[in-house]
Amino acid sequence: MKQAWSNLILDTIKHDVYVSMRARIALRKVNINLTDGAVTKEVGNIKEHKGIPVNVNDIIAAFSRGDEVHFNALYYVKTLTWAVGN
Repeated sequence: MKQAWSNLILDTIKHDVYVSMRARIALRKVNINLTDGAVTKEVGNIKEHKGIPVNVNDIIAAFSRGDEVHFNALYYVKTLTWAVGN
């Protein structure tokens, strides 16, 4: 489940919620402050296939640390499932 969820975030550029998550994960990875401007710029870079490189392990680590949490009901269930290790 973690791998599938991470691949979705890594490979999706059509849905801004996933691209924004990936952008924040990438910016944290290289220690750039998460300002609105930095996130917006990285989202644009990702959509142009020029974003900071991240991989599935980076995404799994970000969720495992609690860096990314989404409160939409569907995402909440997936995040909760993630947290209990399924």
